[in-house]
Amino acid sequence: MAPSEVQKQAYLHYKEIFHDSTSNYQIFTSYCSNYKSYLQDSDENKCSSLESECSIICKYINLLEQNHAISISEGCKFLYYMMYDKYIENQSSGCNMLEFYKASLKSYCENGDWEECNNFVEQIDVHLFEKYNNLIVLCEQFDKLINSGDNEEPNKCAYAKKCVELYEKYIKECLGGVNNYYCNELKNFKHDYEKKIKELTCADIATILTSSEFTDLASIIIVPVIIIPALCFIYYIVNKFTPFGSWLSLRMYRKKNKYSNIENVTQKYIHSPKPTEGNFQNRPYNVSYNSGQY
Repeated sequence: MAPSEVQKQAYLHYKEIFHDSTSNYQIFTSYCSNYKSYLQDSDENKCSSLESECSIICKYINLLEQNHAISISEGCKFLYYMMYDKYIENQSSGCNMLEFYKASLKSYCENGDWEECNNFVEQIDVHLFEKYNNLIVLCEQFDKLINSGDNEEPNKCAYAKKCVELYEKYIKECLGGVNNYYCNELKNFKHDYEKKIKELTCADIATILTSSEFTDLASIIIVPVIIIPALCFIYYIVNKFTPFGSWLSLRMYRKKNKYSNIENVTQKYIHSPKPTEGNFQNRPYNVSYNSGQY
């Protein structure tokens, strides 16, 4: 399952809780009696007529509180996606989802028991929520792909195509080997998708997705190409316009002369006349020989 097994289990759990929240939510209407006060220009705000949706949010958080085995903060990230996908996007054109979401949470903070509620609202990062939403969208599309029946090949190919489109859109900000939770989950998706697509025969559907690490190879090639000319330029400036350049040139000149002298001596020795065999034979050696010792 993609993005990961842990992500899948959490997704299914939160989805079940959200489904329970969409029924009998009216008992939480009182929790939302003040949510409009947190909206800008509340009388004309496009989100001011969403009391029912606010009540669903409050019931959902209440159910999360009752389930101590799961993270309320993580569950609220999932809630942001579900509310936008199921209600806000299609039914309330012009409503700012983030503003409505914060207003509903603040209203719950006044009435609920979640101790970290206000702290969570203050730290809401819309970009983080959007990334979480991206993973959920991929999760849903991949679920459709793997859960389609054996006789639904055209549908599977359509789901696969959608998976490719979404992945290629999301992976762009991970290019270069970015290492964070979001990009790692996309890597997990890539692995699972490529394994699943081998089982299908879909025309014109990518079987290999873009790797976020491909640009690492480009970096290995490009960086030296940039650095080498830069070093050459720096050396030219130092050698031409600074005392260090003169000192370095003199030092290199002395070394060159030293090596040249050594080479001259070596060459002179190599090319000097060698003693002939006759010279060795005719050379007198005054070595005493005492025959009594042998």
